[in-house]
Amino acid sequence: MIHTRDMRVPGQKPGLGMGVDWGCSLARGLGALWLMNEGAGLIAGDLGGRGVIAAPSDDRMWSAGGLKFSGSNYASFADDPRVFKGDEFSVFASVIPTAFGANHDQCMVFSKGQSPYSIYFSLSSGKVSVYTEGNGSWLDGSASVPLNVRSVVGATKDAAGRKTWLNGSVDVSDSVTNAMSWGSTGGRIGHRQDNGSPTAQFAGVIEWVGYWNRGLTAVEAALLAADPYALILSALVRRSYNMTSAALRFRRTVFNRAGSRGFMTD
Repeated sequence: MIHTRDMRVPGQKPGLGMGVDWGCSLARGLGALWLMNEGAGLIAGDLGGRGVIAAPSDDRMWSAGGLKFSGSNYASFADDPRVFKGDEFSVFASVIPTAFGANHDQCMVFSKGQSPYSIYFSLSSGKVSVYTEGNGSWLDGSASVPLNVRSVVGATKDAAGRKTWLNGSVDVSDSVTNAMSWGSTGGRIGHRQDNGSPTAQFAGVIEWVGYWNRGLTAVEAALLAADPYALILSALVRRSYNMTSAALRFRRTVFNRAGSRGFMTD
């Protein structure tokens, strides 16, 4: 007899033990996925298959939704050339910001590298902005990210150029296709990797961050905004058993109690 139970509720953050549905289109090119659902400790696990663990700088950062940032704390991760490679990328995150920085160097959501500054992705003045070292310029969004509510923000680069995304829609784009420059330095979530403007970085909650080594399509970006956990495999709990045989499976135990002798047998 087999019992099957679907544990994932669309739009609801999955619990620990869930995995990626590698047959899903969103899983193609997935390099790292930090769900930030541990709730405690100094490790935010990676479901991307490469083990790019993010380490919160303070175990008091955990909140009900993910990691809570104050502007000076962060979660750091090491470089992995299997993940950070090629000339295309996508980085998306679910954020609930409580304040914005005044310039590009503040309110950083994700940063990778330091000389070269490979990708720096921030909410500059409440707009989604991205910098890539290959051409050394920022692409600044035009739509305003709201404070104190959840938004799915993103930045992509593919053969057509760069784009910034807000809640499943393209915000702005350009035609920058220069080769990426990666280096071997790791990165940070919620902060600049080079520790610039150390007390004026992301403020609020980051619920999850995903990184792909390809540009996501418009359909995929919209899917992430509609159901951020669409690439997570629903947990199927399967237990096959026979009630009669289960009732008879005992480990042989011999015991003496009050002068009597008893036993259980297989």
